[in-house]
Amino acid sequence: MLSDKELKALDIWTKYHKRDIESDFEDSFKILDSLIALQQAVVDSKAEFPIYIKYIDTFTTKFILHSNTIINFAKGTSLNSKSLEKDFRIIDIPSMYLIIRAQLECFLMFDFIYIQPLSDEEKEFRYWNWKYDNLIMRSKIKPRTDIIKYDYP
Repeated sequence: MLSDKELKALDIWTKYHKRDIESDFEDSFKILDSLIALQQAVVDSKAEFPIYIKYIDTFTTKFILHSNTIINFAKGTSLNSKSLEKDFRIIDIPSMYLIIRAQLECFLMFDFIYIQPLSDEEKEFRYWNWKYDNLIMRSKIKPRTDIIKYDYP
């Protein structure tokens, strides 16, 4: 007897090998819709959280938007050529790669800050360390314009 997880894994594997793209889209929409509903429930609860926990909403929003963009790109983009009097439908694979990379980076940071740590103190430390690292990285970027005049050492 297979468990629910094993049955779901078998279902996904079967759809993948049958190249059942429509079912893949349906599953993706269901998962995305569930994530949106969960995020909205947290927002609607008006629960108060420490600042390092509140940032989960930002990661979730980014992940949802990336997922939606990937799904829409996978459906294809219509291009209309008046000179050829033809309509084309293309899938913009290079743009999908960019969004997938951004989504993966978002997921990995979420995992590093909120999933891997064993305590709330470690989560908070990782959050503030991540924020501090971003500030340090940004401070190393010098403006490329004369609008901002500052003597850098």
